[in-house]
Amino acid sequence: GSQPQIPIYTFIASSFYYLYRHFSEKTDYPRILKTAVVTLAMFLGISAIQILPAYEMLKLSVRGNGLSYDQLTSASLPPVQLISLILPEFFGTSLDYTKWVASNFWELSSYTGMLTIILAGIALLTNRDKLTFFYLTLIAFSILYAFGKFNPFFDVVSYIPFLNTFRIPSRFLLFFSFSISVLAAIGMNKFLSDFQKMKSIKKLLSILVVICLIVMAGSLLAKQKILELADLLAQQRLAEAESDGPISTTVSTLLEQHGVRYFTDRIFNHIIENIATLAISLLALMAVYKLVQVKSNLKKFIPWLIIVILLFDLWTFGLKYNSRTLDVEYENKIVLPEKSDYRIVSPPEIYLIDEAELTKRSIQRFDGYYVAKLDDYDKFYEAARVRPNLMKIGNVAYYFVNNGTAILQESLPRAFFAYSSNVTINNVDQFTIITNEDFDPEKVLVISNRLAEIAAIEPLNIISYEANSVEIEVNNKAEGYLVLLDKWYPGWKVYIDGKEGSISKAYGIMRGVEINSNITRVKFSFAPETFKIGSYIT
Repeated sequence: GSQPQIPIYTFIASSFYYLYRHFSEKTDYPRILKTAVVTLAMFLGISAIQILPAYEMLKLSVRGNGLSYDQLTSASLPPVQLISLILPEFFGTSLDYTKWVASNFWELSSYTGMLTIILAGIALLTNRDKLTFFYLTLIAFSILYAFGKFNPFFDVVSYIPFLNTFRIPSRFLLFFSFSISVLAAIGMNKFLSDFQKMKSIKKLLSILVVICLIVMAGSLLAKQKILELADLLAQQRLAEAESDGPISTTVSTLLEQHGVRYFTDRIFNHIIENIATLAISLLALMAVYKLVQVKSNLKKFIPWLIIVILLFDLWTFGLKYNSRTLDVEYENKIVLPEKSDYRIVSPPEIYLIDEAELTKRSIQRFDGYYVAKLDDYDKFYEAARVRPNLMKIGNVAYYFVNNGTAILQESLPRAFFAYSSNVTINNVDQFTIITNEDFDPEKVLVISNRLAEIAAIEPLNIISYEANSVEIEVNNKAEGYLVLLDKWYPGWKVYIDGKEGSISKAYGIMRGVEINSNITRVKFSFAPETFKIGSYIT
């Protein structure tokens, strides 16, 4: 779908597995290569209906030539954060605003459960075959890739097609989670088949339990001293956050109401809870081990006991991240109009617009959240943020400011006819013209490579407005230009009273059509060639 990062990462991991199987089993090279080629061809064929349009969009987007190194490595996994693979809330959590490391909590989390880690450890200690080694290698690769900017060799990714268009390298932790699960299964099998020979494992588990209990006891006894040190670190972290830019309103409110101790006290409690969970998981595994030694006929119930323990661990950890309410209510809510034929825009600081309400009221945004913005739109929007007059071109009537108040401004209609036959300049750069300080979109129309004075603007009636089709009533008395303030994009076709015409870029990013006098209907229809070709192949 709209997340090509995951299938491409999956393709890389599958390729590793393909090579491992080939070299470990010494398969017939020509036969296995033929199978791989057929498989790849089938994949590309079945997916062509999605791949071709997506590739077309990629080339027109801000990612078309790859991302900058800073964007490419955003949300890299700091090596110290590997602690959270065992203690998931060691660095706080986004639930109570105690997160004290950079980037978002969910992209850097890869908690698979305490017993999963323990069983995978048993596999590594007792089952040193090629399969175990492969998954250990995949774990190492996924973690090194997830390190991103913390990996000195990661800049190589900048030169690899497609990979250099993806942010957030920590998403490769998907294959850590997958591999650690496979190793846990191998460890489970080993535990079931050789539990009588696992006295060394029992000793190791006992040592780990003792360490956990000592750390917990020591932490609780020295809690006051630890919190005083944590307060200093938290104050330093908050000062750094304020110097980089304003910290979130919620964090500021909590800081004013409760002080730094609100955060450090909760982080301390999270860490103690995580260590306690680890100790309980270790004790549970030891209890299972002891139970089977006493009554070997209970061996068949071991998998179910371990699964119940593991599910309880993951369920209690994950439940609080589902369906939650905010701890601190926002003071300002944005009041939306009941319905509007115009678009709205909010500054980047505002996240209080209910997207579901917009959909119900058929109100469109001109900003929104885009991770692969079209390049020309991005340039236009950045210019319009500095010069709100350009928002008229975006058909924007409501501009929300930081306190949630909606400012009503004049805007161009969604569809209009511009009476003009006076072309003043040819071969102009549209973006240069519209970003000029003196430019007025109501007086001058920039269409294709021409600059035309507007004698009059006549709003047009949109008869039908759908995702892939827009039909407009015209009835113009003279020749001129029909402008639809929707994004220009390859694949849109126009039919003027039933006859196909040609669409030009208007104002650098919108759709414009030159038409003769006395036209009654104009219809825009989206039928991209990439989709047609892709559908035939698929």
